[in-house]
Amino acid sequence: MEIKINFSPRRIKTINARIIGDIMYANTPAGMPQEQLQKIVED
Repeated sequence: MEIKINFSPRRIKTINARIIGDIMYANTPAGMPQEQLQKIVED
């Protein structure tokens, strides 16, 4: 599955993800640490 991540400066705490076809789109806070984001996306 392909994953596309959008870093939003307006988003503060939450991550929103949805699957459309064969692609997962994730909206994440711009200041989120890369290690934390990687862990969440893998789950």
